[in-house]
Amino acid sequence: MFHDEETTADTAVVTGPISGENHPFVEHFKFVKALEGEGQVARQTIPAPIQTFSEVTLDRCDGQQESLRAVYKTDEELADAIAAAYRTVIADLYAAGCRNIQFDDCTWGIYCDTDFVSKTGMSPVDLQKVSELGVALNNAAIAGKPDDRSSTRMYAAATTTPPTLLRAATTPSRRTCLRMRMSMRSL
Repeated sequence: MFHDEETTADTAVVTGPISGENHPFVEHFKFVKALEGEGQVARQTIPAPIQTFSEVTLDRCDGQQESLRAVYKTDEELADAIAAAYRTVIADLYAAGCRNIQFDDCTWGIYCDTDFVSKTGMSPVDLQKVSELGVALNNAAIAGKPDDRSSTRMYAAATTTPPTLLRAATTPSRRTCLRMRMSMRSL
C-alpha cells in the first residue's frame, strides 16, 4: 500500500553478483537516440543507485535477505557493487552517445515518510545511516563524470524547492532526509 493505493507486490532479489555489463538500457538508448531530431537531446532515465539498493535490501519477500546475504555479506559490499555497475552502464551509455542521464529516485520520499519509517522499525540512527549511504552511493556511481554529460535527478514526491521543503519539514526524519538530499553532488 502507498497512500491507500494497492501497489505491485514484487521486488528485485539478488541471486548473484551485480554487473552493469550488457545492460538493456544501452540498447534502449540507442533506439531513442536514432529518433533524436535537430536541436533535441535524447535522455536516458534510470533508477537512482540508492533506489536499487533500497529495492534489494528492504525485506519484502520470502528469501530476499538470505539470497542477498549469500552474495553480499554487508551493505558496504553491496553499495560498492551497485556503484561499480552503474559506472559501467553510464560509461556504456556515454559511448553510445548519451549526454543526458536522469536518476529517478523514490527513496527520499519513502525515508521521509514517517509512516513508512515507523512500519519498518527504523530508528533515527538507521535513517541517518541510510541517508548518508544514499548520498555516498549516488555520488560514487557518477564518479568520473565527463564534462560534456549533463544529468538530472528526479525525486518522487518532491514538488517544491528543497529550501522550502526544509522549512516545511516537521519531523527530524524529514529534515535529515532533505539535508542529505541537498548535499548530493550535481550529476
